[in-house]
Parts: sequence; structure tokens; C-alpha cells
Amino acid sequence: MKRYFKYIMLFGTFIVILSTLTMCREAKGPFPFIVNNNTDDTVYFSYEGYWRDTFIVCNRHIHLIPPYSHTTLWCDWTWESEFGNQKDYILQIFILDKRVYPYFRSNCDSLRYNNSFLLKRYEYTVNEMTKMNWTITYP
Repeated sequence: MKRYFKYIMLFGTFIVILSTLTMCREAKGPFPFIVNNNTDDTVYFSYEGYWRDTFIVCNRHIHLIPPYSHTTLWCDWTWESEFGNQKDYILQIFILDKRVYPYFRSNCDSLRYNNSFLLKRYEYTVNEMTKMNWTITYP
């Protein structure tokens, strides 16, 4: 039994390391996705790719952007490949009021149906984002 446990632990460790090395994240990588905040207030942003859905998906992370600053997400491979190399695939970028944070995980339905937290919603195809060098500036 101990022998099997050792292999299970080794396999589990391998999976964790592999998934950590192959995901887009806030750590440094060669492909940035930058969101600028040119206002005097803190905002959050979230993004979601979709074909026909137009609402915020609450299981995504939200990212804080301080006033007159930016947040950069990094990817180890191109963002185009992250979204399946589909040039017409639409990416939604949500700029959210700083009051949104407590609701984002605990009360997702109120966030979806209450537009007071949504400051701006951008929609761009992967092709348009590539032309914009994967940089969004709010407002």
C-alpha cells in the first residue's frame, strides 16, 4: 500500500507542477495583456471569452487596478492560442467599480443583474486585440 501511495503522490506533484507552468497568470511571461486605468479611482477588471453569452462569469478572477496605473497578465504562450487561435472569437473585458469585490464570489446573481457595478464593457475579437497589442485603456 505504501508503494502505491508514493506513486500517487509523485503523480499528483507532477500534475501540480505541470499545470502551474502552463497557464496564463500574473507572473512574468513573454506575452502581456495590459489594462490601464486612467482615472482617479481604483477599479477591477475581469475578462471572458464567449460566442454568444454577454454576462460576467463569476468564477473568473478579478484584478485590481489602482488609480492612474495598470495591471498586466502574462501568458507563456500567445494570447491568440489561449483563445484557440480563432480570429473572430470575441473577448469581453469588464471594468468594474471597486465596490464589486465583496459581491464577486458571494452573490454572483446580484452582480449579473445589477449593472451599477459595471463601469465599462469592451468587446473585441482576438484579431482586434492583437492589432491593439493586447492593451486596453479605461476610460
